Amino acid sequence: MAKSAKIETLLDASAFVAAVLNEPGADMVEDRVDEGAAISSVNLAESISKLLYYDYTLEEIQAAVEDMRLRVIPFDKSQSFLISVFQPYIKSHNLSLADRACLAVALEGGYTVLTTDRPWKKLPLDVPVQLIR
Repeated sequence: MAKSAKIETLLDASAFVAAVLNEPGADMVEDRVDEGAAISSVNLAESISKLLYYDYTLEEIQAAVEDMRLRVIPFDKSQSFLISVFQPYIKSHNLSLADRACLAVALEGGYTVLTTDRPWKKLPLDVPVQLIR
């Protein structure tokens, strides 16, 4: 992927982890990364935690990010406030802080989110969600 490719898709942690673990849907994630996908810094942090749980080393995780040439979008102040839009859906859609951060970055940037989280498809918000499986 060329670094100048336009970002159209944002991976949530579940999509990135699925790609690293070569789970069902990994091929879709890899195709989207090749087309210009990115991940938010908050979701990368969540992914690192999850992969450490699966006994990956930090070096292996860093290598996966580098091998995918995955761009990381910093989480900023405006997104910190925008995350409040998702407050009403925390319980009904089981949204973690990282989930809401991903959705806030996607909403602000106009990105489609790639995820394994089926409840996100039912969110009554203007964030396109695509399931990888």
